[in-house]
Amino acid sequence: TMTEAFEDDGLYVDWRIGWEEIGTSFSAWDLLTGLIFFQADSLNIHPYINALIAFPIWAAIAYLGYCLVLAWLSGTIPFLG
Repeated sequence: TMTEAFEDDGLYVDWRIGWEEIGTSFSAWDLLTGLIFFQADSLNIHPYINALIAFPIWAAIAYLGYCLVLAWLSGTIPFLG
């Protein structure tokens, strides 16, 4: 069982991220830009999963830009007064 394997140090979890290879050269900015610009090869992420993550991010960026343009055209800028 899993409890016995855990107690006997026989339970392993595969994160699929080689921390030894990446080290500190991999930052959150690299991850975000790799996702939104569909650089799945460098992240070892399947392209479909990359698209499932990237499209909502792009939709949120587009919606935020749309809201800011409308606020600018109406003369009010949110969060500034």
